[in-house]
Amino acid sequence: MSKTRKPKREGVLPVARLRYLMDEQGVSQSDIARRAGVGRSTVSAWLHPEPTERTKPGPDGVAAFAVLLGIPAGFVVGAIPEPASGVVN
Repeated sequence: MSKTRKPKREGVLPVARLRYLMDEQGVSQSDIARRAGVGRSTVSAWLHPEPTERTKPGPDGVAAFAVLLGIPAGFVVGAIPEPASGVVN
């Protein structure tokens, strides 16, 4: 019996974890928006449960999440499973 492989989730935003960290650290969508130089509605689109390629954050958005939440940029874009510090459950 062969095992079914799960598809890789690289490049998929960890939206639930980002929202959790935002709540825990008191970082609002407006904070992210100001840091990234975009409107709050743009950040809302980034945090949609199923973002599309069009609604994923660009470099400024990724940097805003990383800096304000104290996490690696690779985590924001889904390239690494969680921050090395283990902050995220």
